[in-house]
Amino acid sequence: MFAANSALAKSSKEARLTSGAYNGNYWTSIKDKEKLDYLSGFMDALNVVDSFNEDSKRLKLLKGGFTYGQIKDYADKFYSKKKNRPIPLAYVIFGFAPNALSGELSESAEDSVVDKMLEEMKSGSIQPQETSE
Repeated sequence: MFAANSALAKSSKEARLTSGAYNGNYWTSIKDKEKLDYLSGFMDALNVVDSFNEDSKRLKLLKGGFTYGQIKDYADKFYSKKKNRPIPLAYVIFGFAPNALSGELSESAEDSVVDKMLEEMKSGSIQPQETSE
């Protein structure tokens, strides 16, 4: 079961994964070039997978005109709030970033969604995990 206080209070080296996916603790621990490399590799892999599904939301993000730099800058801003760091990167890349960059997500709406996700973490449905990195 998820222990909210201890998991959310862990240092960035200890809780770089949430439900097996990299999160903001990982993101804030790497350099800008590594962030762009991560985004490039992540998006390239998804482009191949999604090329078989024209209705894919991920493919639409790639075609939406957002640059890796814009997504990186958004993720940097998002994770500058320590409370957001347990949120997995995939949620930021495909959920928060495209909606915020297109003007469809206000900062107050973003905070509301984050608060809901953090509540789900406390209930155990999304779990930060320790890593040996």
